[in-house]
Amino acid sequence: KNRLNKELSEQKRQLEEQRDKLEEQRDKLEEQRDKLEEQRDQLIQLSHQLEEATHAKLVFFTNISHEFRTPLTLIIGQVEMLLRLHSFATPIHSRLSGIYRNCIQMRELISELLDFRKQEQGYMTIKVDRYNMVDFLHEIYSSFQEYAEQQYIRLRFEKSDDDIQVWYDARQMRKVMNNLISNAFKYTPKEGTISISIRNRIEEVVIEVTDTGRGISAED
Repeated sequence: KNRLNKELSEQKRQLEEQRDKLEEQRDKLEEQRDKLEEQRDQLIQLSHQLEEATHAKLVFFTNISHEFRTPLTLIIGQVEMLLRLHSFATPIHSRLSGIYRNCIQMRELISELLDFRKQEQGYMTIKVDRYNMVDFLHEIYSSFQEYAEQQYIRLRFEKSDDDIQVWYDARQMRKVMNNLISNAFKYTPKEGTISISIRNRIEEVVIEVTDTGRGISAED
């Protein structure tokens, strides 16, 4: 009987130890849960703050774009008036035409800033039409000619045909070409050469911007 009592007492002690351990583990789990809930609340708060900051940026872009467009529109109007006079020597008239083209392009970029909110919300669409890509690229090439002379860089334009019809979004394609050509100028030293070429192949058109700069490393 005494031995049975001892065994029961030992079992009771062990059960109490296990209960204490389980309670300790429960307390730790509850503490971890409280920490996770606190972290979750902090993440939610940070998310709200990020949304507010993003909204503030969008509002800023929209407002500043409106402010830019007003004086630019006035500049475009004044340049148009000067171009209609036809009283300037050819070099001056050519430079005024260049100023006019670049102002128009800036106005298009500002319009894109105004569409930034739509783009963020997934409302932007590609607006394609059929154009003569040769004329389009030559216009971009012409806008960089004077800059190339200032940088002592030879700028060339090559074409396989005078008329190559392509479907594309002119605004987006202009951004692509301006980016490629600007990067070519960035990495081409003086006395170097930048070439813009367009070739018509069977069922495809190949456009290339090449330069005599340092190029891209094999790793990149």
